Amino acid sequence: MRRVNSHIAKFLIPFSFICCEKISDDSAATGENGMDSEDNIENIQDNSPLKSIECAPNEILYTTKYGLVIELGSKDGFGGNLVYNTYEDGIGRLTFGNDVLVIPDNAFKGCNSIEHIKYPEAVTTIGKNAFEGCTSLTYAPIQDAITHIMTNAFKGCSGLEDLVIPENVVHIGAYAFENCSGLKQIRIESSILREYGYQVFKECPGSIYINQNMFDYTSSNYKSYGFFYGNKFTKLVFGPNVTKISDYNFAQSSELTELFIPDTIKEIGTGAFYNCPNLKTISVGTGVEVINSNAFALCTSLQSITIPSTVKTLGNFILSGCTCETRICCNIPEGTKRQSANYRDWIFSGPFVGIKSQNVIIAEGVKTIGMYAFAECEDIENITISDSVQYIGGAAFYKCTGLKTLNIGKGIRDIGFDAFTHCTGELYINSHIRNPILGDTPFGSSYFHKVTLGKDVTSVGEKAFRGNSRLKNVYSLSEMPPIGNNEMFPASVKIYVPKGAGESYRTAKYWSNYANEIYEM
Repeated sequence: MRRVNSHIAKFLIPFSFICCEKISDDSAATGENGMDSEDNIENIQDNSPLKSIECAPNEILYTTKYGLVIELGSKDGFGGNLVYNTYEDGIGRLTFGNDVLVIPDNAFKGCNSIEHIKYPEAVTTIGKNAFEGCTSLTYAPIQDAITHIMTNAFKGCSGLEDLVIPENVVHIGAYAFENCSGLKQIRIESSILREYGYQVFKECPGSIYINQNMFDYTSSNYKSYGFFYGNKFTKLVFGPNVTKISDYNFAQSSELTELFIPDTIKEIGTGAFYNCPNLKTISVGTGVEVINSNAFALCTSLQSITIPSTVKTLGNFILSGCTCETRICCNIPEGTKRQSANYRDWIFSGPFVGIKSQNVIIAEGVKTIGMYAFAECEDIENITISDSVQYIGGAAFYKCTGLKTLNIGKGIRDIGFDAFTHCTGELYINSHIRNPILGDTPFGSSYFHKVTLGKDVTSVGEKAFRGNSRLKNVYSLSEMPPIGNNEMFPASVKIYVPKGAGESYRTAKYWSNYANEIYEM
């Protein structure tokens, strides 16, 4: 296919709604995202019968399905009185007494037989509801001079397939392209778009390329806000000028299944991809530094996600309701807690509170896991904490009651109060277990039924597991007994040690208290 440069295309093709071949995957610079290069739509096929016909400054040209004149939705606001409305030789002509500078509100609303339209190059505004309900419209100009596309301008134009928003557009009103159900490709080239309504592309399918930051909506009623909220896009492509994905902008993108966030993006806004129910895979670029609250919440089909090491700020509930395997490569900040209205319960907020993942991996390079980070995540079954982690905050995994396995690496220096309270399953730990501070023990209120002490465990603190009434079996893998302390384990526990190490354990200080329950493996 022949590639058409975006700058040249503006002179070859003056209109932005066009009939064209689908963009092939090789048009992308990276080869992955289809539309993420600087090049414009390639191999453009402009088959409109209006292409070669000159449009006078006081004229609007059109064609219809049945070769009949159209009845305007409104005759006011064109800049002059309508003088003629004729249809000859397959072309309709609206002729006005003065130059046409605006397509006014309701001008062609409900003209469902109109297929092609061409208007003067001097037009700057497409008014409210101007083409609403023009279901047969396949060719309509958004020319370089256009600066304003108003509310509902093309709402329900289901025949439109390809859309380019040119560089001079500064305003797009709410619902401007709602339910343009035939759209295949959308490209926003404007870098000066500063005023826009919400749900501009509601129910619109296809692929979209965007190359500018969008502002955040501040209303608390986020479900009604967001430029792209409620779309049916199947592919999103971000250009190099996008550094932030704004709050709730792609919330409830119901048909999106894959998401690639390039390295050029620094921040993912609050609720940016909230409730995208069919989103299965996300690739988060290594340029991302901020992921705000609820960014991917309720993406219930998500299979896996990696939070890169470049992330410095995490909001709350970023994966709430997600069942994906989660790999975290950045330090995890502290959450918060507050009392419920009845003062009987605690309500936790934290980066991963509400996550329903079965598997969570805290990767190598992470040093801290903040307080309440995973509090009350009852669906987590397996947690792996790498050797690089040095600090686990208080109540970090409080009431993770669905746990089956917890593996803690050898780098731990401190574990906060209630970090594993009411956690169940099997614990493997390969670092020393500190003595209590002000009566607190790291695992004293846990519900682990099996604990394995790795070869690198050098000490077990006083009353480390004393309060764990469900603990039945302890496996210590070191041939030399770790330094013990008073009441390390419940009195009824059975302790298994390496073959040939039984006597060393039975005679070691504090381990000797369990001599009758020490067995060689």
